[in-house]
Amino acid sequence: MKVVQRLFLTGLMAVCLLSAAPVIAQSSCGDANGDGVINVGDAVYTINYIFRGGPAPLPNCCFECTSGQTRPCYSGPPVTEGVGLCHAGTQTCVDGAWGPCEGEVVPSVEVCDGQDNDCDGIDDNDVPGVGEYCYTGLQGVCAAGIRYCVAGMWWCEPNESPAEEVCDGLDNDCNGVTDDNIPGIGEPCNTGNIGPCAAGTMQCVSGVLQCVSTYTPVAEICDGIDNDCNGLEDEELSAPPCSMQDGVCSGSVMQCGGPDGWLECTPADYGPHYEINETTCDDGLDNDCDGVTDADDPDCQKKK
Repeated sequence: MKVVQRLFLTGLMAVCLLSAAPVIAQSSCGDANGDGVINVGDAVYTINYIFRGGPAPLPNCCFECTSGQTRPCYSGPPVTEGVGLCHAGTQTCVDGAWGPCEGEVVPSVEVCDGQDNDCDGIDDNDVPGVGEYCYTGLQGVCAAGIRYCVAGMWWCEPNESPAEEVCDGLDNDCNGVTDDNIPGIGEPCNTGNIGPCAAGTMQCVSGVLQCVSTYTPVAEICDGIDNDCNGLEDEELSAPPCSMQDGVCSGSVMQCGGPDGWLECTPADYGPHYEINETTCDDGLDNDCDGVTDADDPDCQKKK
């Protein structure tokens, strides 16, 4: 195996030596026998070394380096070496050629980690994602925020801080409930409507502060109140009939007494021909509404 390696080395050296005219060596590169001149004698010296032994030839110019030799290396922009995370690596000579640069750190995209990834001398600057919208994990108006990189960690800064709740359809105090605990809510107010519909309380309705009536209009009844909120009290009512409906009392109805409700019928309600006791016995009318007319009425019979 060593013989093969030496032959390979000799072949490479011979190519280098025989392809060039003899020159006075400025260094030991290619001067295998060390006589200060690079010529065919160096190839002969090398061949003798292979087959007869003796001192090894001096370094050959066909190789970049000596195996095992190392040197620092850095492929990033020169101004970034030694800045931030960036640093040089090491190259190792393998079979006369420099290997890859290992262990070097070159500039990369900046990330939020408290370090200078892009090696410009500033930690966590120009980090992608900074300034974008984010969710803070809070509630209400405090939920929306902007992303920042703070001390190497992501932080979502709320756009708004908790404030006193107002009627605007938003959760201003960030407690998870919209338009709650608003000052003034529930206080009495005037709706501007008519009748009992005028009374109301302040309420927040769909984000708008309103005076909401505490009364719901209903059909009008006899109670002295404008139940239907049209500005009129006890109007257009269907009055119940009076207790007596015979004779001249037929069709008579009660009168509405406002707050007192329906009033018991009076003689005036029974009409002009009504008589408490039948005294007119020749008019063909049942004046006292007892179902008996004139002479047949006991009151008229008493007069005979």
